[in-house]
Amino acid sequence: MELYDSVVRMIAALTVVLSLMAALAWSARRFLGKPLMPGAVPAIRVLATAHLGGRKSILLVSVADQTLIIGATATELVRLGTVHARQAAVRKQIEESVETASLAEADAGVME
Repeated sequence: MELYDSVVRMIAALTVVLSLMAALAWSARRFLGKPLMPGAVPAIRVLATAHLGGRKSILLVSVADQTLIIGATATELVRLGTVHARQAAVRKQIEESVETASLAEADAGVME
């Protein structure tokens, strides 16, 4: 009888622990996936991506007040260059189009 009781308690404890882990994973995905402050601009933003084939791409990334051109492969990231001040108008136009796309996605999510 003691063996049966200890096996039942072990299975019950394991079920409780696994249920708590599943609930924590679900809530983290649900609540932490959204920005904590709506309207806040993240410090790092991917402005544009161009896939070159295979697992290679070029990224236009905004970090703080700089816009970097990054080459990405399956195993590494390489800084290819920086967009300078004279190209700021292009950067601003890209950021505005990204914000417009983000707002459109948010509106589409509300409509669903």
